[in-house]
Amino acid sequence: MEDLFGCVIVILVGCVMLSIGIVQYRKKDPVGFYSGEKPPRPDELTDVTEWNHKHGMLWMGFGLSIFLGCLLGFLLRDSMICAFFFIGGVVIPLPVMILLHQKYVKKYRKQLPK
Repeated sequence: MEDLFGCVIVILVGCVMLSIGIVQYRKKDPVGFYSGEKPPRPDELTDVTEWNHKHGMLWMGFGLSIFLGCLLGFLLRDSMICAFFFIGGVVIPLPVMILLHQKYVKKYRKQLPK
């Protein structure tokens, strides 16, 4: 029963991440990546739509990786395998998301004249 309760909580967290991604993907104004980060102004980006789509996809992918990790861990019913999928679904995507955000900053932020 505890496994099911834990899985429901993790799935709810995945839903939050997926929702963030959907909202960012559909948003017309530029979105921020970090909590508390002020999003760039539209005139600071080369393509606001692509900026938002890329960041929305990051969060949707994170939400889906949380779902998948939880589902596989729950279905396999082995604590070591469950821990492996939890780490793979939650912890590993975070640095990947940060690196991709940095890549998007370089690609979509307009360069200031020197």
